[in-house]
Amino acid sequence: MDIVRHTLKKYEIIEKYLGACKILFESERKPNFLYIDGYSGPGKVHFEDSDWGINKLIAGSPLIAIEKLNPEKSKKISCVFIENDSKNFSDLESYIGTIKNVKCLQGDANLKIFEVLDKISPFTVVTILLDITKYNELKWNTVENIAHHKKPYGTDIIIHLPFYTMNAYNNWENDPEGITNFFGCDDWKQLYEKKRNGVLEIREFEEEIVNLYKKRLGEVAGYSVVKSVPIRHVQSLKQTQRTIYYLIYGSNNEKAAKNIMDYVMDDKTLHRYLNKYIKTLEEWGKLEKEKIKNKLTLFDFSNKIIKS
Repeated sequence: MDIVRHTLKKYEIIEKYLGACKILFESERKPNFLYIDGYSGPGKVHFEDSDWGINKLIAGSPLIAIEKLNPEKSKKISCVFIENDSKNFSDLESYIGTIKNVKCLQGDANLKIFEVLDKISPFTVVTILLDITKYNELKWNTVENIAHHKKPYGTDIIIHLPFYTMNAYNNWENDPEGITNFFGCDDWKQLYEKKRNGVLEIREFEEEIVNLYKKRLGEVAGYSVVKSVPIRHVQSLKQTQRTIYYLIYGSNNEKAAKNIMDYVMDDKTLHRYLNKYIKTLEEWGKLEKEKIKNKLTLFDFSNKIIKS
């Protein structure tokens, strides 16, 4: 599984969020914490960038979660990773092994998530990451049912809204049913018509589409707190460019949202954090390139390198 530069920013969001959750829930007085990654991938991902001199397997979202939450040494924190693809699932199991309080499940997250939620104890706070790559992988009914699942502390949700796969091959026109299934309504059609007629520019259309999904999370799914952050194409240390997709967060725990998400999903803070990350990678890449005369090198950039 290959990733590109902008994926690093998503990983930073996940890392910061889970780090904050660990601090918040490791106290004995707090509820248990369950983290579910519904589209976890193979565990490690391939990151290659010739500009930075990098060609390396790095930790994907499941391994980031294990490192930040450290469930093996906790009585209160556990993780579930769900992956549908058989090859990815096999790789995931090989990387995860038999870590205590961690479970890997193969299957469709639209179904498997509820098998997990139905079995957990009531005294549990849940966060679910739905990091899809294609809009048709996630149905609105899944999101709404997660939000309405009866747990005393509710279930927070982080959703990858893949704007780019809706634009690809003009799926607004070629797959209207699939996009309607993603939004759970066809209100997007009015926005698309405005864009097609020139009433909305592409950036305005993009903002309206994201606002529509956020509105649905609030008014239909019932989340009292809904936030979003754009994940933009990363070119260099200069300001990042066009938006590739959005991460959207929904919660009914307003205090947690204030304490965690205002920090995690602040775009300016993340931009500074990412710039430091990019600078580190560029410096390593230049150093290694000098050593091997412009040939790509493999090196392992661990969390020690990117700590702020």
